[in-house]
Amino acid sequence: MSIAKLVSSVLMALGFCGSALAQAISEETPPTTCGNRLVAGITCTGRYCDNIEAICGAGRRELYDIRWSSFVSEEGEAVAQCNVPNPYERGDWPAGEPAFISGFSCKGRYCDNIALECVALKDAFPATLGGPSCQWTSWVSEETPTLRFPPGFGAISMACRGNYCDDKRFLVCPIAPR
Repeated sequence: MSIAKLVSSVLMALGFCGSALAQAISEETPPTTCGNRLVAGITCTGRYCDNIEAICGAGRRELYDIRWSSFVSEEGEAVAQCNVPNPYERGDWPAGEPAFISGFSCKGRYCDNIALECVALKDAFPATLGGPSCQWTSWVSEETPTLRFPPGFGAISMACRGNYCDDKRFLVCPIAPR
């Protein structure tokens, strides 16, 4: 266990911080998820951001659906979006509703192809999708290795650019009560 993970685990156990790191992934490892918590940021290490480590948010959530997005890379569609069927039909999202990112999977050299674990929450949804409250984050890569989302926001999409999908950014929206 790395020193950072050990410190994070101890602080979590003592109640000093609200987030933890999920297992780092690469093309050699299985997917990683935050379980019933949302991704609150990521850390990239290794060449071309080969190792992705999710920063898991503090609050445990009640989920009503979990899906995986398709794999994306810079060679094709460079944006992965979380969307799930909507049992709480609102009418404004006829193809379902946006869901939050709770994990990652990758395949291909340097984690080139990335899929998102998408979760829909029973008690909340992404507020004002596409409106002024949603925003793209800055780009993250091994050169700028850590990105944390603003408090109260959850990611619903990820875009990538550069060789092997090196640079990543996220569309984050306020988490609104249902």
